[in-house]
Amino acid sequence: MRIREPKREKGRCVYTVAVVDDDLRQCGILADMIADAPFSSFDIRTFQSVPDLESFQVHHGPVDICLMDVRMDDDAGRFADGIEAVSRLFPEGCGTQVIYVTGYVEYATPVYETPHVYFLLKPVQAEQLYAALGKALERLASQTSAYLPVTCGGAVRRLPVGKIVYLESNRRKVIVHMVDDTVETYAKLSDLEDQLPPNFVRSHMSFLVNMNYLEWVDGKTATLSTGIQLPVSRQRSVATREAFHRHLRGFL
Repeated sequence: MRIREPKREKGRCVYTVAVVDDDLRQCGILADMIADAPFSSFDIRTFQSVPDLESFQVHHGPVDICLMDVRMDDDAGRFADGIEAVSRLFPEGCGTQVIYVTGYVEYATPVYETPHVYFLLKPVQAEQLYAALGKALERLASQTSAYLPVTCGGAVRRLPVGKIVYLESNRRKVIVHMVDDTVETYAKLSDLEDQLPPNFVRSHMSFLVNMNYLEWVDGKTATLSTGIQLPVSRQRSVATREAFHRHLRGFL
């Protein structure tokens, strides 16, 4: 895997783009073309196998855009199906925008078994790639904060934010406690906090609470409408109570 340092430009989003192709040269060509895209900034990651991409998502979270080669062969001559990988890793509604890339025109129909935004034939032309990236960015921009994307076992799930009661950090994992489910993901609580709307308050180093489910806050405890009581740290006590009072005033 080659890692290209992301561009950091004020006022512009930086999207993580995964290029998956068993041909190292092809990975480099596509990565260079993406880096030269005129309309956004990208954190570009290249992978020569699907397992490498899976490992990255387990440890770093879901990618925003994935350029997936349809047919890949490893050193042992085994065939890897990019369509199957997309079906498994990026199910409908996960939020990741898939762009298929292949040298085989006969895959133009089978790719429609999975959600994707574009189908590119090799050799890829810059104009075609930029059209595909533009479509992917349009879809990303249309997504709202109604869902929180998390990685579970290598696959991506979109969790309805309105159903998240609180998030709990437990070593390298974050446990997302929902109204009707509990989901574990390898992530940092601070990274997930950045993706959530302002009605979530960090009451403790290890807890992030949805104030829509918060009934009472005192100096040491946050009581939820579910009856659960969560700790409030001394350092965050004042900020938590002030955030909760502002939240309540928003309903008055």
